[in-house]
This record gives sequence, C-alpha cells and structure tokens, in this order.
Amino acid sequence: LAVWLASIPRFGDSVFDSWIEGAIYYAKVGVALGVAAIPEGLPAVITLCLSLGTRRMAERNVIVRKLPSVETLGCTTTICTDKTGTLTSNQMTAVLLTLLESNGENQNGKIEAVEHNVTGSSYSPFGSVSGIEREESISIPNGTVADANVIMTLCNDARLIGNDDIADERATKRDGEQFTIEGEPTEASLLCLVEKLGPIDTAADFTTDTDSPERLNPSSIASRNNRHFAKNYDRYATLEFDRKRKSMSVLCSPIDEARTSTDGSCQLFVKGAPNSLLQRCNKAKLRNGEVVQLTPELRQQIDKS
Repeated sequence: LAVWLASIPRFGDSVFDSWIEGAIYYAKVGVALGVAAIPEGLPAVITLCLSLGTRRMAERNVIVRKLPSVETLGCTTTICTDKTGTLTSNQMTAVLLTLLESNGENQNGKIEAVEHNVTGSSYSPFGSVSGIEREESISIPNGTVADANVIMTLCNDARLIGNDDIADERATKRDGEQFTIEGEPTEASLLCLVEKLGPIDTAADFTTDTDSPERLNPSSIASRNNRHFAKNYDRYATLEFDRKRKSMSVLCSPIDEARTSTDGSCQLFVKGAPNSLLQRCNKAKLRNGEVVQLTPELRQQIDKS
C-alpha cells in the first residue's frame, strides 16, 4: 500500500493512456513487491488471481473445475478439439477411389490418376464405384482393382457385423443401423469399399421382405466380398501400424481350394500414408495390370490426386 501511495504522482505519466491505467499499473507493482517481501502471501495472491479469471470465464459460460487450468488457458493461443460423438458419429466412409490409368493401348499412352466416386454411407455394404464394373476384379485378376480388394481385405484387423435383431421396419429407413463394426473406423471403411467394389452385388441379394424365401440376413451379407478374397490367402504375420513407418503390413501366401499353398511364395501387402509408401516404391501398376516405372512426374501426379 505504501508503494502505491508513494506512486500517486506518477499515475498521470505520459506512458499511460489515462490516470486509472497508471493507478492499476502501480497497484500491480505494489502487489509484486509485497509477494517478493513476504513469500507466504504468494499462494493467496495466486488463488485470488485464478479466482478472478474463473469469474471472468464464467461470464462467458465456461465452467472451470480446477483453478490451475485457468493459468493454462491464459497461455493458450490455439485450441484443437475432437468433436467425435458430438458433431460426428465416429464413422468413416470411403467416398473416392483413385487409380492410375492409361488412355492409350500402347506403352506411350498418357498415364493419369483417375478419380472414381463411391456411393453409400455409414457401414452399409450397399453402394457402387463409378466407372468400375463389379466383374473387373475377376476379368482382370492382375489389375489394380483386384489388388486393391485383396489388400483392403487382408491388410485389415476390423470386422463388419450384420445385426439381425434390428426390426425390419426400422432397418428399411436406415440401412446403416443394421451394420456395425469391430475395430478402427478407418479400416472398417475399407472393408465397406470392398463390398461395393467386389464381384458380389450384396444389394441385389438383399431384401427387407421377411416373407421372401430368398431373403439374406444382414449377418450373411455383411462381408461377402471380403470373405471371397480372404479365402484365397493364408495370413502368416502382421506388422502393426507404426508412427515412424506410417503403414501396416501383412505377410500372406496364396492358396488353392484345398487350402494348400499354390507355389510356396509369400506376398507382403501394405497400406499406409501415400507420402511414406511412395518413398519405398520405384514402380507402379496401372488399372489394366501393366507395371510401369514410377517417374518423378507420376509421383507428382499421385501427390496431387
């Protein structure tokens, strides 16, 4: 108090915009000197300051449960929030599939990254991919459509589940309620893409008519295409996703109908961040199955898509 009273003549200095601003400034100086002279008063002063901050935040409809959080918030410039479950439903859906395609029949044809829109939402397996026929994975077994189906199926730890106990009347309004997942939403979205891209049209075999003898339950059709591709491979080992590798890998071997290895060879299927995977690649496969050199121009085109 003595310091503040002694500073009254300086309240009107030119460095202050007003006399009140000068009074507040020297009041802070007096408090600082008091704390320095009597350390025992520091906790009380901090509690008082934090309480004032809490009061100001309460005026803006912010509820503070712990006083120290006021100090942390006072030093914050950017707040990143996760609205999962509030503004979103914690579901992911693949909406675009990009393939490398050649617009010429010869090797000199221009290679382009072509985008294909994916229909459907939530975890429902019903939908399609524009510009791609379901039979393509069979008619061109060495093409990228077939490869994408296999990789998305095998390099995946999620599972699509069909809920048969949901009332049919309710399910006809929201197909997504009939299908749930186990695992990560990102991986589940890839399983749904396989169902929309694979050779089996689940929507054509599904009907909400409970009296139909041809009706298939949601549990029967949830992963029909995934099972179709998974049955042709044995999965031996898994390299889980790693932040440094930014990818997940599985070691698999192709098998025949007798569940025996076709040639004893193994294949490593990888999915992950494009910028990380491109650094490990020197070749690329086109939609028709042709393998080409991964040139700098092609890398740049993939990055832009």
